[in-house]
Amino acid sequence: MTSFFIIITALFVQMVWLWTTRKGRKEYIADLTSFRSPSGRFSRYYQWTISKLGNALADAVIFEIILVIAIAFLLYFTEGISAFWNYLPIIIFVVILSSLSSLQVTYRVRKLLAKENQIVDKMESAEHKIDKAREIIDGLKGEGPEGDGRDWFALYKISQRADPIGYSVRDVLMEMQKEAAQPSGAVYQSTQDTTPGDVGPDIQ
Repeated sequence: MTSFFIIITALFVQMVWLWTTRKGRKEYIADLTSFRSPSGRFSRYYQWTISKLGNALADAVIFEIILVIAIAFLLYFTEGISAFWNYLPIIIFVVILSSLSSLQVTYRVRKLLAKENQIVDKMESAEHKIDKAREIIDGLKGEGPEGDGRDWFALYKISQRADPIGYSVRDVLMEMQKEAAQPSGAVYQSTQDTTPGDVGPDIQ
């Protein structure tokens, strides 16, 4: 029975972590597509997580530590802390299973950062950065729904930068949104639909 409660505890902790991550992602995307700095706690948490690969790894480690502590508290109040060693195999099992999810998130953050760096490299080598930004964005619009949402996510993330690259990307994205809001901008609707809700590393 205790093994069952250990698994339930692990599932509960993971569900809370996933909920926090998804909520942060939703708020962060809303901030990005509105061209404002992350303001809410969940949005800032998600920004921190995806800003560096090391942060994503740290988030995964913290999650595993919280999971083990939660299981330790469960055992302390049920059978005593000494029972921790008796259930060590099942604890290791649930930790390994939960780590697969956190490592998957870390991998997706790594892919997102690679996309961002790729775009930044293109922008840095361009003499006319706003023209380069327009070229990149026009190319993504041409791909339509089949395009990689991580490219859009990376572009909106880059638009937060306080440098010529960020300003150029932000200007073109704002111009695109204004065109999409006009009746004549219907041709951009498929692109607009990919940016606000389903871009970035999909946390599962």
